[in-house]
Amino acid sequence: MKKSLMKIDPHSIKQSLKPLASQLPSSKPVELPPKTIDDYRERIGVLWTDAQQTFLKIGDLLNRAKSALDPADFVKLCDQLPFGKSARSQLMSACRAITAGELPAGCERAGYGAVYLCTTLTPDERQTAIAQGVIGPSMRQSDLARFRATLRMAPTAPPPYVRLAQIEAEIARLEEQLTALRAERESLRSGHAPQ
Repeated sequence: MKKSLMKIDPHSIKQSLKPLASQLPSSKPVELPPKTIDDYRERIGVLWTDAQQTFLKIGDLLNRAKSALDPADFVKLCDQLPFGKSARSQLMSACRAITAGELPAGCERAGYGAVYLCTTLTPDERQTAIAQGVIGPSMRQSDLARFRATLRMAPTAPPPYVRLAQIEAEIARLEEQLTALRAERESLRSGHAPQ
């Protein structure tokens, strides 16, 4: 007669191993606090890279949720997120621009705010910014904002000396015309036909 096998319950196994697991050495390396500029720079650089990958993942998830969920559920999801509509929109737009290849490789390292600003440019403006080196892996939001503002600035009035020259030329033209009109008037008053 064969013994019947006991059913294995994963939860029970986890519970029975839990006390033993806490006694095992950790496989996670011990992280020493940074001491030098290089240590800080390296640690911050790693975290920054992780953050940029995270923003792409969040933007991708938001874009997929918007496509997959019905609008009411998407709104419900958004209401439960730890960031607002502006950040959500920027994350989604930045992710779309990166995944669609609208920007040079490595631009995601600049952060989603900078990538988002790139999406506010027209395709022609974006190409100009790339050509001028404004858009690239080391781009900064302040440079992008300044570039965009310069492109969209209303034409300025000419410098005062240019306007002064325009006024003086117009006065000279009008004075010539006035002189000719006065001469014609005198000629008509004296009964002579203008020549």
